[in-house]
Amino acid sequence: MLTFVLEIGRFVPSEIVAFSSNRSGNFEVYLLDLLHDVVINLTRNPYDDYAAHWAPDGERLVFMSERLGGPVLFIMGLEDKIATVLIDPPPPSYTPAWSPDGTQIAFTTYDPSFSETLISFFDVAESRISALGSGIPGATQPDWSPDGAWIAFQVYSPPDVEIYVGSTQNDAYPRLLTDNNSNDWNPRWSPDGTQIAFTSDRDGAMDIYTMSPTGTNPRRLTTDSAIDEDPAWSPEGNFLVFVSERDGNPELYRMNADGSRIRRLTFHPSTDWFPAWRPRP
Repeated sequence: MLTFVLEIGRFVPSEIVAFSSNRSGNFEVYLLDLLHDVVINLTRNPYDDYAAHWAPDGERLVFMSERLGGPVLFIMGLEDKIATVLIDPPPPSYTPAWSPDGTQIAFTTYDPSFSETLISFFDVAESRISALGSGIPGATQPDWSPDGAWIAFQVYSPPDVEIYVGSTQNDAYPRLLTDNNSNDWNPRWSPDGTQIAFTSDRDGAMDIYTMSPTGTNPRRLTTDSAIDEDPAWSPEGNFLVFVSERDGNPELYRMNADGSRIRRLTFHPSTDWFPAWRPRP
């Protein structure tokens, strides 16, 4: 099994999608080889592991785990498969996202002074935590722009969820990208930085959309009446993988970046979610 993982890592790095599934009884991080239609259980432990995000070198993953009793972040390499706690002592941590240069990991943490979640950064080299400049209570699901200058994230501000973009370079107040009476979440930057894919129920159903980084030119990509959510870009930006319940349970699907040619990727009566396409090293 280890040899196979190393081979797919060496030859076809952009044809691997990490995702979380409870097909073994609890949630684990899996790798889906799109070329050979093979699924590999990466984490293999009795506790829930989910929301994996790739390092830019494509050789490591950071993910959430319940193995210490609450949601904390771990790092695992594809070669050794050893899970290591990212932050010690570990605070409650959610939805990690590795920076494009590999030096920082953005994540969501719980701030008891606000009784809310906030976006924080972990400096990998210095093992130091800092907060997003002008933090917004209720923020979660961070995602880096390709140049590392911006973070897109979602904020639950009753009665709905909206998407913001904040600078990683200064303390300027984050900019609101979506402002309507619907829910917009799961922001994901395209590899070229020209689009943000996201989930919205603005047209009645939960569907996948794209918009510009300024929030303009929203475009609906999926039109199924079932839930479509949690998009993730391919390294070249020509495909999106996403979660859909159109066939009865949450499965992974792939489509062209314009919403055409939707193809089902997983076939299991379980929950498959949190897709993350492996980057090219």
